[in-house]
Amino acid sequence: TNGVLTNNASGIINNTITISSGELDNKGIVNSVTITSGTFNNEGTADAQVVMNNGTFNNLASGDVNRGAKLNNNAVVNNSGTWHLGYEDEGADKGTLDLNQSSVFNNSGELIIDNSKNAINMRGASTLYNTGHMEFTASAYNGAINVWGGSGDFINAGTMDATTQAVFASGDNASGDYNSYFWNQESGVINYDLDGGAVVKISHSNFVAQNDGTINVSGNNAYGMYGSKNAQLVNNGTINLGTKGTTDTGMIAMALDSGATADAVIENNGTINIYASDSYAFSVAGAGHVVNNGTVVIDDSVTGSGLIKQGDSVNVEGLKGNIGNNTE
Repeated sequence: TNGVLTNNASGIINNTITISSGELDNKGIVNSVTITSGTFNNEGTADAQVVMNNGTFNNLASGDVNRGAKLNNNAVVNNSGTWHLGYEDEGADKGTLDLNQSSVFNNSGELIIDNSKNAINMRGASTLYNTGHMEFTASAYNGAINVWGGSGDFINAGTMDATTQAVFASGDNASGDYNSYFWNQESGVINYDLDGGAVVKISHSNFVAQNDGTINVSGNNAYGMYGSKNAQLVNNGTINLGTKGTTDTGMIAMALDSGATADAVIENNGTINIYASDSYAFSVAGAGHVVNNGTVVIDDSVTGSGLIKQGDSVNVEGLKGNIGNNTE
């Protein structure tokens, strides 16, 4: 039916609720929800994984979700409350957020991953869009956000604080006719701190990472954007390696590893500020193409830092390159 079911603030529903049309308004506690169509408005607490095969789940400002969700078939989640992906002691993948089949998760509230058993997994042209705050302190897999078969896009216009192995990581090749995108928009701010970690870590084919906002990187040997295969790494915003006076060293803003192919690209049209010693704007360990039309600023207090880790053995083209070539 197209009616409305309301669970009041004192209500606790332990049995599975299936929404096939109509609307569920929850102000109490529900422990199992399956949505095939219709709308679930949550102002209370959802204490079990939400399964969606279509429909819309609105976690409102006062709402709390303490597990993950499985989204399929164009399902949509709008989170303006607090969403917490499970717990460390529950076992692997008990609270993952799985986005599949053109599903969309819009976060304008708080999205938290703080355990090593769960993560965000994206497949099949799904989208994760953040205008709120994300806090990632631990996760399963290679990154807090992982793209597997097909494709998935992560768009950040909010704020993120992360200490996970990576924020955005490839788990498999993206579809050849539809690249997978990491896009930190102009208003997006990512604060990242982990020794040896990377904000973006691309190990597979057909991925694009673009920063139009601000990425702040801390941690010894940490990376801003790290790519392999035919990765396209583009900075139009600001990447800061450390802060003034940092003791962290060995950071790189944009890197291609030894598995990168000839069509891989590093392109800087923005600003890279280096406040850490023995750190570089770029690194190319294999093939690939480096274009610097932007600005690289090395703080006067640091030592051993430079434009590119490999020195003049790798050409940096563009207006601010190392070979006097103003073309791409």
